[in-house]
Amino acid sequence: MKVLVIGGTSLLGDRIVRRFCEGAEVWYTVNSKEVPIQGAGRIRMDITEPESVEKGFREVNPDIAVLVAAYTEVDACERNRERAISLNIGGAEKVFRACQKNGTKLVYISTDAIFDGTKLEPYTEGDRPNPPNFYARTKLEAEKIVLQSVENLVCRVSTIYGNRSAHHRQNVVMWMIETLAAQKRIELFEDRFCNPTFADEAADVIATIALRGGTGIFHTTGRNCVSRVELGRLVAGVFGLDENLIVPVRSTAYQSVPRGLHSCLSVTKAEQFIGRKIQTVEESLRVLKDQIEEAPFGKNL
Repeated sequence: MKVLVIGGTSLLGDRIVRRFCEGAEVWYTVNSKEVPIQGAGRIRMDITEPESVEKGFREVNPDIAVLVAAYTEVDACERNRERAISLNIGGAEKVFRACQKNGTKLVYISTDAIFDGTKLEPYTEGDRPNPPNFYARTKLEAEKIVLQSVENLVCRVSTIYGNRSAHHRQNVVMWMIETLAAQKRIELFEDRFCNPTFADEAADVIATIALRGGTGIFHTTGRNCVSRVELGRLVAGVFGLDENLIVPVRSTAYQSVPRGLHSCLSVTKAEQFIGRKIQTVEESLRVLKDQIEEAPFGKNL
């Protein structure tokens, strides 16, 4: 089994590479950063260039390709719509075509952001998306491209976090830990709810579904839905930090680009498929705490 992870230097991409390395020959793509991951091969790929994508597929000849790479900054996508289209839609289309030509199963990493957040109960895979911003629209269009083949798989995640290495972008939970540990106050949204997603757990769920032949759409987030304030308090509790430093605020006063306030996802379908419960936020935070104690920030796991 050969697996190609496109966007393997991101936090989630890194964990997906490591998870597939447990039983497959794994390659991952880099663009500008030459980041080593032990046990996996590395190739260069620019998903906006068809020749680059085709060359990578010829070189690896993967059975499964996982497309993690995307332009994910919501505000930036609103300002730079051409770049968002090129990466999120054009990139997905080029990878899809290469998979079709090569006979490769495509696993696409999507987002809870495609929902408008007006439903008070968790969204299921059968609920109709209604993207509230341009980023979400590009991700939904990419889903449609990927799902043109019934063999492909779409996995939706939300608010990825985990123990990061120096080349990874900051994530909300590590920011909370570092800020509260420094005894600084943090303002957290009390009116936005989602399923925070531990990268390690999501990678295991995604890989398990893919390797067992899963197709269509699966929600692969953390199990429970919390506000940012609730997440902050859970972080403070698990890490022994001062939750009195958390200041609840309303998101509408801080964000100009529309976002769904209640983009919670049901993971029942994924749990039934993999045959186990997905970790809760508190369970994942306890795993993260152990990891940080063993491998502090800046060191590869």
